[in-house]
Amino acid sequence: MKNLITIAFAVFGLLACDRDIIGPQETNPKPKPVLEGKHVFVVDEGNFGSGNASVTAYNPSEEDVQYNVYSGFNDDVPLGDVLQDMQQYNGRYYLVLNNSGKVTVVDTTTWKNVGDIDGLINPRYISFYKNRAFVTELYAKKLWVLNLDQMKVEQEIVMPESGFHTIAWNDRIWVGSKQYLVSLNPETLEKDSTYTLRKNVERMVVDSKNRMWVLTTENPAHLYRFSQNGDIELDWTFGNNENPLYLEINSNEQDLYFVMGTSVYRQSVDALNLSPQKILDFSGQNIYGFNVNPVTGELYLADALDYNQASDIYRYSATGQLIDQFKSGVIANGFLFN
Repeated sequence: MKNLITIAFAVFGLLACDRDIIGPQETNPKPKPVLEGKHVFVVDEGNFGSGNASVTAYNPSEEDVQYNVYSGFNDDVPLGDVLQDMQQYNGRYYLVLNNSGKVTVVDTTTWKNVGDIDGLINPRYISFYKNRAFVTELYAKKLWVLNLDQMKVEQEIVMPESGFHTIAWNDRIWVGSKQYLVSLNPETLEKDSTYTLRKNVERMVVDSKNRMWVLTTENPAHLYRFSQNGDIELDWTFGNNENPLYLEINSNEQDLYFVMGTSVYRQSVDALNLSPQKILDFSGQNIYGFNVNPVTGELYLADALDYNQASDIYRYSATGQLIDQFKSGVIANGFLFN
């Protein structure tokens, strides 16, 4: 009897010490992500129709990686289907979800969802001017105008073709498409000019002298330079089958970068002719995304591998030395630097 009493008190003591955890317990609780310091966000497109789009956060100072950041801060809610683009504007991240037909808006501090802008069809890329956003469409010949204050579609603008990339430059919104480059007044929403270029307007960047560079990718590819007045002042032609992609600009906005085949090249914006210098040779499998850190000048490459497994991400110095390599989500297609 004495032994039974002793055992009873011992059990009671154990329960009393741990009374805060009595009841059904999670055997392996999932830690909440913590984002401190500067990060590189990897845009993980995901598989079409699978709803497995995600954002991976990489801290270059610590070389630390956190996966599924959006879901981690939003009660494990999936982000959506096909994350095409991600941009930062006025304290918010705008995540363009192509096959979900929406733009998800996230607070940059808390990473909490502050709303979704629905009613789009297959949105692609986004640009901003004051309280408006402009979103291109994959198939429809239209440009969506979003009211950022009211978080809704404000208007649709008829375009000559479905759109590719878009940027804001010189108080105008510029939209590239298969054959045209259109400039739009973001106040009146009227189209100013339509330029007929070589087909497939891939990307646009702005240099330190406020000139816009436009890459078209139909073979042979062309690299155009627009003056501050919006005139085409330069038209360089690449060699047959050189196929440049992923036009970007470095931190001082004086060197263009692009990918040709499995190599990254650099081109001075002040050169008298097209004379790209090879920076690095990539030994991976399938380059699907490329960008340049606007602060450090470091280069980031995404390898989508077989489009079904986690992507490989490579971080290089501005001169092409490999610094780090890490895994990301499925089909990483780009990067955002905060």
